[in-house]
Amino acid sequence: MALATEGGPEERGAAMDALARAYWKPLYTYARLGRRLSEEAAEDAVQDLFASLVEKGWLARWDPARARLRTYLRVLLDGLAANTARAAGREKRGGGVRTLSIDAAETEAEIARLAPRTASPEEIYEREWRRWLFTRAVARLEEDYTRSGRGARFALFSAADLADEDPRPTYAQLAERFSLKVTDVTNHLSAARRDFRRAVLALLAQETPRGDALSGEARALFGGGKS
Repeated sequence: MALATEGGPEERGAAMDALARAYWKPLYTYARLGRRLSEEAAEDAVQDLFASLVEKGWLARWDPARARLRTYLRVLLDGLAANTARAAGREKRGGGVRTLSIDAAETEAEIARLAPRTASPEEIYEREWRRWLFTRAVARLEEDYTRSGRGARFALFSAADLADEDPRPTYAQLAERFSLKVTDVTNHLSAARRDFRRAVLALLAQETPRGDALSGEARALFGGGKS
């Protein structure tokens, strides 16, 4: 996130927009479910957080050696969440961050599905962050595969790993469905899963500047480490 605090105005603005896109939904969901804020109060708190990262220099104070970026942002939001009184229709602060075009209805529908689950506020935040990270990685993978003429491989990967089927289709069933040999299904899925992992790590690297911190995050996401 160095470009969010360094470089020219355009570079900083682009970096802050990327940061907001990465964390808006996890933070908003945490504010709604973990902090029990209303829709309006949650939106205001998250927008105030992103504005304060620039206006008050909060992002420049982040020390990767002391906390993950997402943990740092959550702690900052906790401080803002205490102040939930907002004047109706007040103008949002810009702070160099454009207000994101978020589908509020879609986000609230997702929150309604998550609400019955028993979890601590921190678990809610971590769960939503992982879910949104993987969602963005899937979108990046689909775009890359479509652009490079490998749409069929993505369709196979989606059917095997992303579709809401219970039980999951076997490799033999996938081979029949996609008119492939079982060995081809194995090879295609192995390649797609490697590419998906790379997409996740590429997104993670944008938010985790230190190599050792990135390694720890990767272990936490893919096994071998604590979350």
